[in-house]
Amino acid sequence: MTRLKTTPSLAALTGALAALPAYAQSEADNTRVGYRYSHYSEADLPAARAAGGGASERYEIRSHQIDLAQRLNASWTLDAGLMIETMSGASPWFVMPGAQNGAPVQVMSGASITEERYALNLKAQRDDQGMRRWAAQLGASDEDDYNSVSAGVSMELDTDQRRRTWSAGVGFSDDTLKPTDGGSATYPERIVRASKQSWSAFAGVSQILSPQTVAQLSLAYGYDDGFLSDPYKLVFVNGQTEADRRPDERHQWAFSARVRHYLASMRSVLRADWRHFRDDWDIHSDTVELGAWQRLTARLRLGLSARWYRQSQAEFYAPYFEQTPQNGLISSDYRLSPYGAVSWRGSVDYIGSRWTASLAIESYDSDEDYALRTVRVANPGLVDFSVISLAFSYSFGQSPVAPATSEVQMVPLTP
Repeated sequence: MTRLKTTPSLAALTGALAALPAYAQSEADNTRVGYRYSHYSEADLPAARAAGGGASERYEIRSHQIDLAQRLNASWTLDAGLMIETMSGASPWFVMPGAQNGAPVQVMSGASITEERYALNLKAQRDDQGMRRWAAQLGASDEDDYNSVSAGVSMELDTDQRRRTWSAGVGFSDDTLKPTDGGSATYPERIVRASKQSWSAFAGVSQILSPQTVAQLSLAYGYDDGFLSDPYKLVFVNGQTEADRRPDERHQWAFSARVRHYLASMRSVLRADWRHFRDDWDIHSDTVELGAWQRLTARLRLGLSARWYRQSQAEFYAPYFEQTPQNGLISSDYRLSPYGAVSWRGSVDYIGSRWTASLAIESYDSDEDYALRTVRVANPGLVDFSVISLAFSYSFGQSPVAPATSEVQMVPLTP
C-alpha cells in the first residue's frame, strides 16, 4: 500500500482548509456522541437607563445539547441533535420619555419570564468520496408559545482538481406563534395566534489560493412572510402604548468573505471575516472579525478573536413616537435601532484520538459609540452579554466523526 508523505506544504494546506467549514471533512467510520453546555447571561440594565430608576435583571439562557453522529458506510453519515434550553429573566417591554430631560428610558417586563425550549435536528450526509457531497436536514422546535418545523438541502461540488469547491443550498421553515395571555383582559393588544414562513437560499465558492491560504465567498437570500412583529413588545405613542407593528414580509441579502492563512513557522492559522447585510426594512449592517488559532501542542489548540459590528435603523423604528405614522408601522425594539458592538472570544480545544473537549468564553458589548455614523438618540435597551460554553465528545472508532470544537459554525442571515 502506498502511503502519502506529509510535506510542509501539505501540512500547511491541511491546517488552512480545516479552518473553513466547507473543507472540514471526516474519513472516520464510527460513532460519535457529544455534549455541549452553554450559559448565556445578559448584564443588568443600568439604573440610569431604566424607567423605574433602579437596575433591572435581564435574560439568562442555559442550554444542553446532545449530538449523535453515525457513519453508516463509506458514503453515508447520519447526525441527530437534541437541544434543551431554559430561559428566565425580564426582557425590554417598551421605551418612554424620561421625566428629567425627555431622554428615552426602558420599561422592562414586570414578571420574570421562565420557559423551556426543545429542539430536534436530523441530518443525512452523503459523500461519494469523489467530487460531490450533499446533505438533507429536518428540524423541529417547541416551546410554550412558539413552534417551528424546518427543512433544508445543500450540495458541494469540487472542480479545478479539487482546488475549488462550489456550494449551494435552500431551506424552509414554518413557525406558529401562540403568545402567553394573548387577547386577555390584561393584554388586549396581544395577538392570540399567528404564523410565519421563511425561505432561504445560499451559494458560495471556496478557493485554494496557495498551499497556505484559502478563501471563501458566499451570497445568501432570505424571505419572511407572515406575522413578523414582536407580540410581547409595546410602543409608546403620544402618552399611550400600542402594539409593535412591522411589515408582514421581509427580503434579506447577505454577502460574506472569509480568508484563512496558515503560518507554518508559528503553527497557527490566521483568519479574517467580513459580512455585509441589508434588507427592505432599510437595515444594513457590517461585521468584521479577526482571529487566530494557535497550536500549543499536538493535541491542544488556543483560539482568540475580536469582532466589530454596526447597523442602521429600520425605517419604522423610533425610541417613541409623537403620533402614529400613516402606514401604521411602529417599533422601538433595540434590535432594530442604530448601534454598534464589539466582542471578543477565547477558546481552548483538546483533540485526542477519541476524546475531544473545548472551553470557550465570549463577551459582547453594544453601544451607540461603536457605530460608524453618529447616533442621535441611543436606545436604552441595548444589551451586553457573556457566553460560557463547555463541550465534550467521544468517538467509538479510531478518530472522531466530528470532533467537539468551541468554534460553532452558525451564521444567521438576519443581523
